[in-house]
Amino acid sequence: MKKFLIFILFTTLALGQVRIQVTAPATLDQVNIADLDVSKLKDLPLLFTVMITNSGDPIRVKLHFQVFVRIGNEPEDILADAWSLPFTVERGGLSFTNQDLASGRTGIKSDGGRTQIYEDKIKRIKDLAQSTGRLPAGRYRFLIQILNEAELSILDSWEKVYEVTNPSRIDLVSPAYQSEVRTQFPIFKWIAPYFKEFEISVYEKLPNQETPEEVVSGDRNLRWKYKTTETQVQYPQEALPLEDGKTYFCMLSHIFRAVVGRRRLKVKYGALMLSLVCQSQRE
Repeated sequence: MKKFLIFILFTTLALGQVRIQVTAPATLDQVNIADLDVSKLKDLPLLFTVMITNSGDPIRVKLHFQVFVRIGNEPEDILADAWSLPFTVERGGLSFTNQDLASGRTGIKSDGGRTQIYEDKIKRIKDLAQSTGRLPAGRYRFLIQILNEAELSILDSWEKVYEVTNPSRIDLVSPAYQSEVRTQFPIFKWIAPYFKEFEISVYEKLPNQETPEEVVSGDRNLRWKYKTTETQVQYPQEALPLEDGKTYFCMLSHIFRAVVGRRRLKVKYGALMLSLVCQSQRE
């Protein structure tokens, strides 16, 4: 953590006896994807320190911790939703790190029946990181709440939003995520200021396919593939026509020069779903 500027955020309730103070990284730009893999809490480095202060009598509370992510123009999604069992905060308070929590040194136990770690969503973030190991560009939101034992009120909370800019990412800005496209020849636009060569592929989702990985896994349902140095391209009239009412997945990649030669890094993987509606068939 020495390479990060550390800051302290104070979130207080004027009339509350329980307050929370968190020491956390000022930025996540240099954090590796493995450092935030909440599915492996015991292996994480020191990321934050929590201090809970109590100016009154001992009180029974619960801890609620959530991690959210928003990649590109996609909706915000949740990666982790963790609850503790009730524990006592004595007068004065207590402090702990994420490593203390993971190792059980705090005496704060996880409520295993309620805690949810969404490993499928974490895997997708890892896929986006690819060989760089760095967090994909996006919005990462952390929320810690202290509730009374009955969960009738939030005694205090801390929230931090990180905007991560990572040059290993391409942001597809048009068409929008899960959009309905009213043309057989949509225009694809993306932002990628650090890259020069791209490859875009469009696949048709077949009835027996459930996941984006299945859709883009082979050439059987490939409808169009194109290499370009531009950041805007239109689906061509000479390609296999897109059909009204069908769903298509787009995969956008960039190609860069490496020491070992030309290497391809898939940056946008199954994140765009096109449900095409042809205007001409509605007239």
